Amino acid sequence: MKKFLLNIILLGCIGLIGFDGFSQTTRVKITVDWEDKSYENRVIVQDPGFQNILTIENPDEPYQTTGASLIYTGVFDLGCVQSGTYKVILYNANNVAWAAPASIKVEVDGVIIVNDPGTLASTTGHEISFSVSSDGSGCTPLPDSDGDGVIDIIDLDDDNDGILDTDEALGINTFNCTIPALNFFGNNNTPETGIAGEVGAVYRFENAIFGEPYDVLVEITEKRNTTLSTIDYD
Repeated sequence: MKKFLLNIILLGCIGLIGFDGFSQTTRVKITVDWEDKSYENRVIVQDPGFQNILTIENPDEPYQTTGASLIYTGVFDLGCVQSGTYKVILYNANNVAWAAPASIKVEVDGVIIVNDPGTLASTTGHEISFSVSSDGSGCTPLPDSDGDGVIDIIDLDDDNDGILDTDEALGINTFNCTIPALNFFGNNNTPETGIAGEVGAVYRFENAIFGEPYDVLVEITEKRNTTLSTIDYD
């Protein structure tokens, strides 16, 4: 199977997803790669207090026994989280192993500490624990207006006045970044950084939205059994 994965960043529109109870300590990223029967799979992430903070599944056909969706790949950045023991819980709607090839990876401060193929996934869930412990040097401090240890972007009450930000119409805790259709007209063979056609190469497409002055950065993050000579509109 030929495959390449592109990470697209729309400059001028930044989406942030917040989770309650996180303080600025260690950066955590979770990557899932399901290349067959992705509709069967689900991952739930729990914090040290056993609260579900993230559910990962194919949004087109979420956690079902039959479907047409085969491939689903996603990278989920939890940002800077507090120290403690976390869990990723691996599910399969048909109570069997994830269809190979498949994987879930957990990266803590740039180091992959979990890399599992989902062979023990089930309807009841297979739990994998991982620890987060750091002095916080891997994370860039973010604003905390009320000094309560919860950064503004995930604090439900930034000013600590007892009124939720959503009720005050501040919009801070709402994911509201609508990405329009992107248009990659013309060829772009020269990356801004990295080696052309190789993992890590970053290409820039200027004015990629009709009538809007937005540039788009496209990064090659993975290649398998394929070569890539040109990135263009098709």
